[in-house]
Order: sequence, then structure tokens, then C-alpha cells
Amino acid sequence: MFYKKICLIISVLVFSFTALAQKPAWTDYYKRQNMYPEDQYLVGFVSGVNTNDEEAGKLKSVYEAMAKDKLIQMIQVEIETNN
Repeated sequence: MFYKKICLIISVLVFSFTALAQKPAWTDYYKRQNMYPEDQYLVGFVSGVNTNDEEAGKLKSVYEAMAKDKLIQMIQVEIETNN
């Protein structure tokens, strides 16, 4: 009986903490645009859903590479030569 009460209390605490968890502001597109305006920051943001049950580490690497590619595409360089 004592162990059941302890398990119940622990379960309630765990679920209450997850209920209080909030999404970070940068995950919302409009909040991210306000926090990091495009005229001041270079932002490469990629998101997706793991529909094929791929390994999380591999998927993270793929999305990081995609975000880096977005950043690289935003940078433009002009080169002038004086001859």
C-alpha cells in the first residue's frame, strides 16, 4: 500500500511537470520573425516530422545540414577588381 502511494505521488509529479512545459518562442514562425528580424540576423530554420522512425541523431544531422545550406544561400558576395 505504501509503495502504491509513492508511485502515485511520483506519477502525479512527473505528469504535472510535463503539463507545465512550454514550447520555446523560436518554434513559432511569427515570434521567431519578431525576435530575429531578417534585416538584422541570418536565420536558417528547418523543421520536420520523423515519419520513417529514423534515428534522432541522424535526422538532427540532416536538418542541421539543411539549415546551414539555407544560411549559405542567404550570403551574397560582390567582388570588384581594380586593374
